Amino acid sequence: MDYTGRSDHNLMESARKGDTEAFTALVERHKNWVVNLMYHSLMDFQAAEDLAQEAFVRVFRKLHTYTTRAQFTTWLYIISINLVKTEIRRRKTHKTVKESELKRPGDAENDGAFANLPGSSRNPCDPETKSVWECMEFLDTEDKNLLILRDIQGFEYEELAEILDRPLGTIKSRLSRARLKFKEIYLRITK
Repeated sequence: MDYTGRSDHNLMESARKGDTEAFTALVERHKNWVVNLMYHSLMDFQAAEDLAQEAFVRVFRKLHTYTTRAQFTTWLYIISINLVKTEIRRRKTHKTVKESELKRPGDAENDGAFANLPGSSRNPCDPETKSVWECMEFLDTEDKNLLILRDIQGFEYEELAEILDRPLGTIKSRLSRARLKFKEIYLRITK
């Protein structure tokens, strides 16, 4: 059966009724975005892939709780961001990651969102690209997530408010402050 023209809501309804191919179509449709979101938050591609898989397992387990009042992508990203936050907390309690251990963007197969950064290239050795990601490492998790979701992945402000469970005004002001912090850090690092 061809699932390409069907909406996420329609695929979720089919998956709820036991159509595993519909669920597989949802995974195929959204897996790269989920992996990119997690990768840009963790800077570890293997962990991003593992957590993305866990996100889809949770979606599958919670099929019965999904409602159509929100977009499927909003629901999926809430699950994904919560997994990232949990992983970051887990890492902080288990060990401190050295900068030399952090993986950098550059896997051409999996860094679609990375290529959209202004002034960046797919080459992780490019000095400007390195500077951008060094700056991102200095931001707190929420600021980094806001920048990734809005400026890299292109989510609307209203979607961010729903994903992060914050008022729209808070999202706009937090994003503005995150951009200013990023700019200050970037100017300091690149001088």
